[in-house]
Parts: sequence; C-alpha cells; structure tokens
Amino acid sequence: MKRVIINADDFGLSKGINEGIVKAHREGVLTSATIMVNMPGFEQAVEQALKMPSLGIGIHLNVVRGRPVLSPERIPSLVDREGRFWGDLSLIIKKIGKKEIKIEEIISEFRAQIYKALKAGLSLTHVDSEKHLHCFYPILKRLIPLLKDFGLQRIRYINQICGLRNPALFLGSVVVFFSWMRCRKMAQREGFRLTDNFFGLCSVGKMSVERIKEILVNLPSGTSEIMVHPGFITPEMVEIEKESGAYRLQLGRELELSALIAPELTVIIKRNNIELINFAQI
Repeated sequence: MKRVIINADDFGLSKGINEGIVKAHREGVLTSATIMVNMPGFEQAVEQALKMPSLGIGIHLNVVRGRPVLSPERIPSLVDREGRFWGDLSLIIKKIGKKEIKIEEIISEFRAQIYKALKAGLSLTHVDSEKHLHCFYPILKRLIPLLKDFGLQRIRYINQICGLRNPALFLGSVVVFFSWMRCRKMAQREGFRLTDNFFGLCSVGKMSVERIKEILVNLPSGTSEIMVHPGFITPEMVEIEKESGAYRLQLGRELELSALIAPELTVIIKRNNIELINFAQI
C-alpha cells in the first residue's frame, strides 16, 4: 500500500501564505499543514484551520526567526539584544555546540508554542520545525519526552540525503539522517508513529509539477511525507522579512502552489493507487 501526506510548512507566516495553503487544500492535493504560532498570520491561520477539518494541522516549532512566545528574559540564550531569535541556522548550531544556547531554553519555548496552539483550539496532528531544528540530535532526544507528555506522538521523520552539488544542504541532510538513526528506535519505543520516507528536503522552493510527479510515480510502499511551501507573495512579506529575516525560497512559493493544484497530480495519484492522508491517519 502506498500512502502519502503532502504537508505545507509555514502556515501562519502571513496572510498570503495562509491563502495559498487554503487554496492548495481546497483545489489541489495538499492534505496537511504546520502552523507557526509566533508569526503575524497565526490568528488568521487558526480561523481558517477551524473551518477546514479535512486539513490536518500540526505545529511548526520555531526558534530560528521572529520573536518568542516566552518573554526574552526567560530564554536569554535564544535571542539577540532586541529580543528576536538569532535568525541564522548555522549560527544557532554553532552556539549550541559551544553551549552558548541552552537546550532547556529551546524545550521551554517549544512547550510554550505548543500550549499556544492548543489554547487556540487546534487539535494538533503532528510536529515539525523551522529549518528542521527538531532533527538535531541534542534537541530531538529532549523533544521526544516533551511531545509524549502532550500526547503528540507523530513527528516529522527525515531520511533523505541530498546530493553534493549543494555542500551545505548535503551536510545538513547527513546530520539530520544520522540524528534520526540514533533516535528512531527510541521514538518508536515511546509509541511514536513515524512515516517511512520523506521527500522535499533537497528541492525546497523547487517542487514543480514535474518534481512532484516524479516523486509520486516512484513512490515506495508504506507512508511517505512530501514537504511543500505554497503561498502568495504579497507586500506584507517584505515587512515580515525585515523583522524575521529573508526567506530564500520566496520565489518558489507560487510555483509550488501552481503545482499542487495541477489536475495531472490527481490523475497520477489515482492511476498509481496512492492514498492521500494526513498525520492523524498514521
């Protein structure tokens, strides 16, 4: 049996991103989205999510960009002098390695973000994170018990390694891969339900119709997640980027939205007997 979750990251980032995700679900093949609780579009995303029970809603934990849910005084190692997250994944990883960022502060902020989502009335299906930071081993091993306490036992699992053409992406994918090699059995022992395969890490902002078709035609047996980033780019995003840092995939968001509503994807899904699901169904 082949089952696939098509998940949009960044729900709640902005009005344009929210509207793109809603369109991709209502008119296309998108089945799931993960919400950012510390971004300007959060309240609107919650309102839309509560009207669409067929769209699985997870949480996109974020300690990379924007401002925290907790007061900066409670998590001083996570923020700069202006109270913003550091905004640079490489810098964050270096600071963790030097013990300048405290893992317990990351976990505290993650806890606060989950509380905020639940308080808003969302029934969370699963968890992933900005820049896949939850897959970094020192964080992942501490995150698993926290999620179990919340009863959130579905989490993004990544087993995709990218090619050498982009050395930074290759290195990051290897770190994520080996982190999960160390933690997969631990998560399963704790009752976590994981997908079997993951796609999209190596094609962020480039998930065209052709790329998604290629994935679907060659989809392995079991349950897979395909990560996408659809949305409309509006002037609002310029202001958000001033506050939270630039997104390198902006030009690809409307490309990916167009792909997700392309009729040929529905044809391929039916032809290959693929079941569209969300994380609540694994």
